[in-house]
Parts: sequence; C-alpha cells; structure tokens
Amino acid sequence: MLEPILAGTPVVFGPSVNNFVEIAEMIVESGLGRKIQDHAELAAALDRALAQSASGEGFEGECRTFVNSLSG
Repeated sequence: MLEPILAGTPVVFGPSVNNFVEIAEMIVESGLGRKIQDHAELAAALDRALAQSASGEGFEGECRTFVNSLSG
C-alpha cells in the first residue's frame, strides 16, 4: 500500500485491509487514499484521480510529507 505513495501516487483499495488497518486509516485520513466498497466507488475514484492528474495537480509533495511522518 505504501509503494505507490512512495512514488507520489495516491492509492485506492478495497474493504479487506485486515493486515494493514492502521496504515490504511492513516492513508485515508491524509487524503492520499480512498477505501472503496464497490465498482461504482472505484469508477468515481479513478475519474477523480484522472481529472486531478490532467489538471496538473500533483501529489508528490503530500506523499513525501506523509512518508516522512512515518519515519519519525
């Protein structure tokens, strides 16, 4: 789950994060990820990500800050 964030990319993941509950919550709270429940939420999340990418809104800085906060 952290690998995409390390590359400056937000993540989308499903409801089964049993082994990653704490980090998944942190990712969602930071705004760098979305937990989705079904295909409609997946489509909406991907549309949003593509629109942000096309508009030039990057996540690199936010991703870097998030990862740095974990290594504290």
